[in-house]
Amino acid sequence: MFSYIDWPLISAFVERWQPDTNSFHLPFGEMTIMLHDVFRILGISIDGDMVTDDSSADHLRTYVSELLAIDPHRLTVDNIWWHGGVAFNSIFIHYLRATPSRVLQTRLTRFLFMFLGGTLFCDKSGNMLRPRHLAEAREPGMMNEYSWGSAALAYLYRLLGVASRADGHQLSGCMKLLQAWIYEYFPVFLPQRERHAVPPDSPRAAMWSVRQESKDLSRLVSLHARLDRLTGREDLMGFVRYRDIIELYIPDRVVRQLGCAQPIPLPITRPDHAYRPSRSKDYAVPVFVRTITRFLSSRGIVSRRPSMIGVDT
Repeated sequence: MFSYIDWPLISAFVERWQPDTNSFHLPFGEMTIMLHDVFRILGISIDGDMVTDDSSADHLRTYVSELLAIDPHRLTVDNIWWHGGVAFNSIFIHYLRATPSRVLQTRLTRFLFMFLGGTLFCDKSGNMLRPRHLAEAREPGMMNEYSWGSAALAYLYRLLGVASRADGHQLSGCMKLLQAWIYEYFPVFLPQRERHAVPPDSPRAAMWSVRQESKDLSRLVSLHARLDRLTGREDLMGFVRYRDIIELYIPDRVVRQLGCAQPIPLPITRPDHAYRPSRSKDYAVPVFVRTITRFLSSRGIVSRRPSMIGVDT
């Protein structure tokens, strides 16, 4: 999908992202990517446990050596492990190699590692995978127990916030989700191609037939102008989480997106010690339990499932 990402279109929307509300500020109001969008567009579950494992670097290094069946000391020598990541080609080369006793599970784990690092949780390196995805992939039978949809959304929210800083030059995360979401809600930006015929229960992202679009500045300027002219024509509340990333999820501010009248939104419950300077590297949004409790109590919500923060309250 990388070659077919419409970067000028993505950039035009990123410039309108407001990390305090995790929404795009448009001429007619606010809109955002919601959990049901993730489920319909990508076809991945939004139910289940949060992805919270935060293994140490030493443990992750051990996981990688076990996965590739390579001595830990050889990881650095062979340039497989560097800057806290694993070269994508290394996983691909070792994909078909596995110990005879666990061929199927080992291959499946390697595939899941590549899938998570190469689709839902992409970073800016372009050729590396972060071993933190291994914590859940090491037990393939447990993969369906996690809410990968809310994790992918939390990760994208955070990276949109980072990219919105003055010196932000790149964006990562699940770009397929963001671009397909734009197509879903803004027909004026649809690719000028026929849609694919897909079964009703297939991910909606599979229906868009895209091509490589021009990336010149004039197109970005025209997209800016078109966004400025846009007019406007049940929900879950709380937080979405991916490991140490916890992002506010408040779709009560964007009910116009669902075809309803937009009331005056409730006040924002800001995270403790949020720090959003102009430099992207200093961007930090630590969220503590007291922030979450304050948010839920302000809306009269009592969480029935502590393992999910606001997702199924």
